[in-house]
Amino acid sequence: MIHHQHEQGSPEWLDARRGVVTGSRFKDCRAKLKNGQPSNACLAYAYDVARERCGGMAPAKFQNAAMRIGVEQEAHAVRLYEVRTGYLTEEVGFFTTEDRMFGLSPDRLVDDDGVLEVVIVRGQGFMYLGGPELTFAATGEKVDNELEAEIKALQAEAKASLRRR
Repeated sequence: MIHHQHEQGSPEWLDARRGVVTGSRFKDCRAKLKNGQPSNACLAYAYDVARERCGGMAPAKFQNAAMRIGVEQEAHAVRLYEVRTGYLTEEVGFFTTEDRMFGLSPDRLVDDDGVLEVVIVRGQGFMYLGGPELTFAATGEKVDNELEAEIKALQAEAKASLRRR
């Protein structure tokens, strides 16, 4: 496994992903029709990866409002996870197989052998922050203030706990 230590979303990170079948799109590369033939999503993704491997650029990625909210709230969810579980996480870039055919970019590494994928789903009047050992729901516009207040209180508790270790 090769670890490309670049900030997620940076030009270097995007370059490391170029021409690599990624974990987030692995479902597409395996999708088949009922007759066993590759699906349109599978073929489109195969063409994208082939184009990138031949020196082309990846198509622009669409990001809707919900996805932007997820990116904006991820740091809050990670901090909450850390203080509630006592596990410290490490931000990571992109991992590829030695042959650079396949890769993935988890949100964080946990200790020596774990990964954290943060899922943030916003519905009507609520927000759900999810990850291993973590579920947190809040209502409406109070999400940020409630998260910050709980995070600050739990951070102090976690710091004290870490000092005792």
